[in-house]
Amino acid sequence: MIYIKTDMVINDDGTLLGILLFLNNLLPFILFILGCIFLYYSSESFIDKSILISHKMRISPIIIGASVVALGTSLPELLVSLYSIFSYDDPNNMQNLVSSSIIIGNILGSNIANIALVVGFCAFLYRVIFESDVLKDIIFISFLGIYVLVCMYFNITINYIHGLLLLSSFIFYFYYLIKNNKSEDEIDDNINFNLIYCVFIILVSIVGLSLGTNLVVENALNISKLWGVSELNIGFSIVALGTSLPELFTGLSSIKRKKYNLFIGNIIGSNILNIIFVLGISSLFSDINVSSSLIDGGSIIATVFILSHLILFFNYILKKTVSKISGFLLLLMYFSFLFNLL
Repeated sequence: MIYIKTDMVINDDGTLLGILLFLNNLLPFILFILGCIFLYYSSESFIDKSILISHKMRISPIIIGASVVALGTSLPELLVSLYSIFSYDDPNNMQNLVSSSIIIGNILGSNIANIALVVGFCAFLYRVIFESDVLKDIIFISFLGIYVLVCMYFNITINYIHGLLLLSSFIFYFYYLIKNNKSEDEIDDNINFNLIYCVFIILVSIVGLSLGTNLVVENALNISKLWGVSELNIGFSIVALGTSLPELFTGLSSIKRKKYNLFIGNIIGSNILNIIFVLGISSLFSDINVSSSLIDGGSIIATVFILSHLILFFNYILKKTVSKISGFLLLLMYFSFLFNLL
């Protein structure tokens, strides 16, 4: 369908043409929201069944959160990135600016959303408690984000060599998780469990994630054309927000149940996997090259990224909690970030 960019106002007489043009402009927003709904429910199903399988294998909550749940909530980012590569890459254009813009915007924007929006919102409502030693993990996710920012601002192409190095660190990351977290035996063996059914639901969830991804990317690009906003800014804002919905809702569910290790593990694991796994795999299929000159929001992206991680770092060092005040500050930063981009 062709989307018409126009400042459409329905005439007083409610002409059919005016209504059709209005609906035509409204459709991308409706389909984008529908895609986010698919991503949310598919991710929920994927996570629920993956956790159930992991529980039966007696794996500790912090490992479940940082691996299984984080991998599940990072699937939308991976699928969005791969879809943009295979749908929008031009073999005659080595810059691949459309796919690169979506990938970098989605990954960094999602990492910012995970800290500033997800942690901020959960802390503002409930307060977040650090129950495990995650200082090294916080430093690691900060380092990874700065690495991507440096590549972006200095126009460094992220190619297959970067991808291989990132995927190698992915293997070491899982080794570190298993080595430094002991398994826990406090598992309810009375939970109903059917392995075939769980695997089936996981496969169906992956199909739902694929469909949701298609809807989110296609209509995010249509929205960017309607608003006159660059693909990179849409990636940093709308696409990143859409693919962070699984982290937000699973985070709220974890915090309400006081499963703080699961929540923190998910956020940290998701931010790590977004770069070493999602960006690593994406760069094997296509060179990722984005110039900082394409960013309408300028330095606010780096500023919000660094400040949000500093807030998380100092809350951990000083209080081992993220307070309601810190949650409010994170939310304020995130919405200021969105306002400047859009």
